[in-house]
Amino acid sequence: MQETDEGEGLVSGSSFGLGLTTENGEWIRLRRGSPLLLHVWVSNTVALLAADSNAAIDRSIAAAQDQLEDGTITKAEFDLRVAQFEKRFVEPTPETLGSQDRPWWSSLQFVRMGDGGKMEPLVWPFVLLSNPTPDPIVSIGHRGSARATFALDPADVKRLLTIEEEIVLACRLGDSRSNQVTVEVLMDDENASQSSLSMAEYLYRRQDYDRALKIVQDEIASSPTTKVAAMSMLGQVYEAQGRLEDAMKAYLQALVEFDARRGASAPEDPEILLNKTQALAERQRKEASP
Repeated sequence: MQETDEGEGLVSGSSFGLGLTTENGEWIRLRRGSPLLLHVWVSNTVALLAADSNAAIDRSIAAAQDQLEDGTITKAEFDLRVAQFEKRFVEPTPETLGSQDRPWWSSLQFVRMGDGGKMEPLVWPFVLLSNPTPDPIVSIGHRGSARATFALDPADVKRLLTIEEEIVLACRLGDSRSNQVTVEVLMDDENASQSSLSMAEYLYRRQDYDRALKIVQDEIASSPTTKVAAMSMLGQVYEAQGRLEDAMKAYLQALVEFDARRGASAPEDPEILLNKTQALAERQRKEASP
């Protein structure tokens, strides 16, 4: 994933916006030997700007319509304004990224902050960990984005951070670069719960559901402060195992805990948790249909 070949012309760069987060936003604290998960999403900035411009034009036309109705402007003036606006209307064109031989995520490159604050390539084995695997070719318009999750194996995290206690990372795609994320290494068991959940997420995305389940269940039993995040992860593992009733109970319990703790230690807002329950309910309905 670290190698790119810009000569193939798969990445124009200037039209893309990149986002990068860890399991804890743009700053995460890990124990040595924990996995590092990085979530990348790509948006089409040109299409977004075009959509915003078109929305402004729609508002201007609506305002002109109001002026026509109250007699502030004539029909001829209204038609002239509409004609001028329509000339400025831009169709948000989707941008295609990737090919069957070279998936879009293979053009991504992780970089780190080196001496003097300069970003330099991070030559380390990040692997695609998305589950399910994204489509190799994506067409990104103004409403969508391409997303993928990458991981650095626990052993590799330990070796990478043998000397440094903190690294600053970013991601590149063509000429575009993401925001920066900071990874801090803990020398003791501080923040052990976050590291445990990171390991559970890592195992879940590697489809090692039994080991992920054991870690999450232990976390729920031992750490009340991260119960919302752990219950949400528990629901994901159950759902992947086909245990849909158990998954629904876990998601609902996460919502109850979220409300009781006012959102403390939650990896996502309650709306996303509600969406999970609704999607799961729809899956249950379809599987129950003859």
